[in-house]
Amino acid sequence: MSTAGRISIPLDVAADILCSLPAKSVLRFKAVSKAWCSLIDSSYFARLQLSASIETNNDLMLVILSNQRTGDDDNPGYVIVALHLGTLERYKLPLPVGVKYRSLATLTILGGSLCATFTDYGNQVMTSAIDVWVMKEYGGEWTKLLNFTTNNRNHNWVYPIAYSQSREKVLLHFDDPYDNLRWYHLKQEKFIPIKIPGAPKSFQPMLCLPTLVNYGS
Repeated sequence: MSTAGRISIPLDVAADILCSLPAKSVLRFKAVSKAWCSLIDSSYFARLQLSASIETNNDLMLVILSNQRTGDDDNPGYVIVALHLGTLERYKLPLPVGVKYRSLATLTILGGSLCATFTDYGNQVMTSAIDVWVMKEYGGEWTKLLNFTTNNRNHNWVYPIAYSQSREKVLLHFDDPYDNLRWYHLKQEKFIPIKIPGAPKSFQPMLCLPTLVNYGS
């Protein structure tokens, strides 16, 4: 096939164009060429696309998790639904493989990825098994990040907050007035308590990214 008449788009221009599209649509363009595939898979484009989405709010998704039980132990009863706030398109996201009914389930964002935490009380009243899963690529497969067993009922509600700079640890928030924050070392599989001098016994943590941008101007 003749290549005459074809127009080659510089990668920097292609990146600017692709950043204006919804993430789900961008993935389809990986098939255009090896160069475009490498561009879309690069960390550079991921940061560029994220910045564009935050600035324009054109790709916001509302993700809802249902904790309703169906009564069938083989059917977890959980439904994860995503609603695109721009197009109002509705998507059903898969559950982690092997997840059955759990007494508690929560959703959050961890390191830019969707994160789901499942708590199973098991047969022993005071023992809970907690699994934390992440979906690194929207609509893709879940990966188990960590799991542990606890006999502290105040540790049932667990919210992953952030990775450490080395990504070796995950900061977890527990609904415990005496033990709110802990690092979890992923390789060593152990907890590292955090004490904040002067902090109240109960609080709700929130991440804040310092920036030089003055939003008031």
